[in-house]
Amino acid sequence: MAKSVPINKLSNNDNLSVKNSSETSNLSKPNLPIKPNSDNTRTSAVEFTKPSIKINPTVKVKPPAITEITSKPKIALLPIRSIQIKGNTVFSEDKFNSIVQEVEGKDFTQQEYIQTIQNITDKINALYQKDGYIAAAKPSENDPNRGIIQINITESYLKNIRVEGTQQLKSYVLNRLQLSNTEIINTAKIEDKLRLLKQDSLFTDVIATIKPLNNHEKELVVTVKEAPTVAANVSVDNFSPATVGSERVNVGLNYRNLTGLGDEFSANSTISNTGGNKLFAVGYQVPLNAMNGSLQLSATFNSTKVTQSPFDVLNIQGEKQIYEIFYRQPLIRSSTEELALSLGLSIDNGQTFIFDKPTGFGFGPDKDGVSRTSVVAFRQDYRKSDISGNWFLGSEFKIGTGLFNPTTNDSPVPDGYFLNWSGSLQREQRLSDSNSLLVRANAQITPDSLLPSQQFIIGGGQSVRGYRQNARSGDNGLSLSIEDRISLNSNFQIAPFLDLGTVWNVANNPNQLSSQPFLISSGLGIIWKPFKFIQLRLDYAFPFINLQDKGNNIQDDGLYFNINVQPYF
Repeated sequence: MAKSVPINKLSNNDNLSVKNSSETSNLSKPNLPIKPNSDNTRTSAVEFTKPSIKINPTVKVKPPAITEITSKPKIALLPIRSIQIKGNTVFSEDKFNSIVQEVEGKDFTQQEYIQTIQNITDKINALYQKDGYIAAAKPSENDPNRGIIQINITESYLKNIRVEGTQQLKSYVLNRLQLSNTEIINTAKIEDKLRLLKQDSLFTDVIATIKPLNNHEKELVVTVKEAPTVAANVSVDNFSPATVGSERVNVGLNYRNLTGLGDEFSANSTISNTGGNKLFAVGYQVPLNAMNGSLQLSATFNSTKVTQSPFDVLNIQGEKQIYEIFYRQPLIRSSTEELALSLGLSIDNGQTFIFDKPTGFGFGPDKDGVSRTSVVAFRQDYRKSDISGNWFLGSEFKIGTGLFNPTTNDSPVPDGYFLNWSGSLQREQRLSDSNSLLVRANAQITPDSLLPSQQFIIGGGQSVRGYRQNARSGDNGLSLSIEDRISLNSNFQIAPFLDLGTVWNVANNPNQLSSQPFLISSGLGIIWKPFKFIQLRLDYAFPFINLQDKGNNIQDDGLYFNINVQPYF
């Protein structure tokens, strides 16, 4: 008889599997209680003598889906608590703090940790490169778990400078470079020094290379090409006063590196077409320090004779000698900017004659026509180049002293004792690749009556065009020129311009000022450079004011020319 099984347990069997008849031998029979024979017996169990079970085809009951819950493994983070930078001698800590503070005190995955250190290293290298320094930053072996990162910087230094291409000027080049083997290499500084050398008249070309010697030591090799020792210049123009011959020829000669110190000797000779103007000048200049502070000496000898009728019959002549000594010292000097101060003494002696007899003209010179000044001059000049053009500013204070017996007169007669200031400003503005604007202004201010040699002069091809050379002069004066240079091709330009100027005397100057002291004109210039060593210029100016004392020279007609030749040796 089958064993009895409570019904509730059968119905609660979740893993029941019923198979077909071929597998009934493996089927567990229900464990049910046996039913008594008597129907009157009350019982809670049912008795089966032969259970009747219907076998269905194979049915598989799938258990309910079970959701598997798994936990991800914890990723280890690497800390960066502090970044230490070693080997820096250039920048302040603040420069590096702005780089490292972004990551200090944070945790990173291993990949982020490696990338972060690389980014910091790259930023440090970029900081050096931006300022032109040669250096290499590299992280050292660090324990990632400590959180302390050390980055070592190897800065490069110059162990040696080798100068090639010259024998006499090696020390000159080394002094101008001003590079120390105790300072980190700065390529921007070296490039600027090389550009300055290239601007020097002693050289035509300068190139340099930096060669490695070991891990942090380099060698700078500078190769220079010396300019020709002798340079010449020949010019023909009509920039001379018409009374002594308006056309003139000038020949200049320069001898460079006379003694091997980078010094220069110059000589110039000028003569007018009528022989009425003869000038000879010599000069010597020697550099004294690495900033190109220089001592300058010059002497000028000028003789004039009136050759224009009807005054030529009077045999009016003049003699003048000018001696100067100046020391010029740049305070700021780079390839794009320079500020320099100059201090010196200028001695000017002059005398006039009529019929070979010493004779004075006007108030100021003595009865023998002699005028002498000994002037202490203090000059300041500044130049600056930028991407759009160039600036030049000049200033000069002159004080007439009692040295070497200057001309002395009672006030207000002009003499050798005076004070004046003169200034100049020039701006070249590039408007486009083929167009530039040139603005020039000059001024002189003084409270004193001045001798003719110290007065402000306007008129002529180098001042207010449209009028004769030295048309007007006075104790004080202003002039302005605006010129637009337009390039039609690589060797031809046109230059429309506007010129103006005025002069005036101090109120008590006994010398009468010429009438019509204000001049203004406009015109057109043509600049042609057919060859590298030749330049020709022709200007025509229309005067807006018709002078009462206008002459019949081509200068009075507003026509000027200049031919300049610089032969190569």
